[in-house]
Amino acid sequence: MQVVSGQGLIILDPDDNDITGDTLVVHGDASESLIHAYIRIHNDSEDLMQVLARKIEIDTLPGTYNTFCWNGACFPPFIYEATEPLLLESGETSASDDFYGEYTPNGQEGVTIIDYEFFSRNDGFETVKTTVIYNTEDSETFTQSPENMQWSLSEPFPNPALDVIVFNHSLPHNTREAFILIQSITGATLQTIAINPASRRTQIDVSSLKSGFYLYTFQINNQPVETGKIMIGQ
Repeated sequence: MQVVSGQGLIILDPDDNDITGDTLVVHGDASESLIHAYIRIHNDSEDLMQVLARKIEIDTLPGTYNTFCWNGACFPPFIYEATEPLLLESGETSASDDFYGEYTPNGQEGVTIIDYEFFSRNDGFETVKTTVIYNTEDSETFTQSPENMQWSLSEPFPNPALDVIVFNHSLPHNTREAFILIQSITGATLQTIAINPASRRTQIDVSSLKSGFYLYTFQINNQPVETGKIMIGQ
């Protein structure tokens, strides 16, 4: 389990990576009836914890629906917070089906962004959260070609950033154009940076952005292939 020692709750993705305060991108097809985001919670404290969950809709596609299931109960879309806690002993990790987000795209292509927060009734423990990006953009044309799978994008660094942020990357040999988009947390595009296919690194000036969280999208041949989150400011 790839967790960082601490005194509280840790959020894990399905591969046991620590995504506390980070982003989980879940890809799916717009024709699917349900898309799931599975998250587990690890009690890294020395105490029994009564853990609760809530969802915060950051940006949702019109016509789509989202809800979440927690501790054996699945809620309708208009319920935003669970009322019954999940009990986690010290060092215990929740089961894979103790929490998951459910997203119904209803044929809509695009991105819906939901924050999931977890908190405890115990005194002294801060709320933790992760951002889930449900992505149903049509990428069929891009993924059909084996050559188009040969790309890479590093994590942005530094992150948090003050003045500049840097990505290392590689592109498929048949790339016509590639961009990194910097977007607000609601999805509005603030900067569009063209990538030089001959370069392996792109540096972006973010000094004009206010402190806070932003999204980035890596786009090849007009297809979004990776989305993540950056923080500006200390």
